[in-house]
Amino acid sequence: NVPTFVLLGSALAHAGQMDDARAAIRRLLELYPKASVRLRQQHNLYPEDDNEYMLEGARMAGLPE
Repeated sequence: NVPTFVLLGSALAHAGQMDDARAAIRRLLELYPKASVRLRQQHNLYPEDDNEYMLEGARMAGLPE
């Protein structure tokens, strides 16, 4: 599930667990190679501030723009 891996990668990145965060985003990209920050912005499920915080962590974990 795309949101699960994005949220996991973001949470781990914000917690400073970068190896695990990157692993979560790598797994996401294996399952869904087209995943990106832009795609998550287009399919926003969260309030704007929450979404930006989540995307910030996902970027830190390696989610491509």
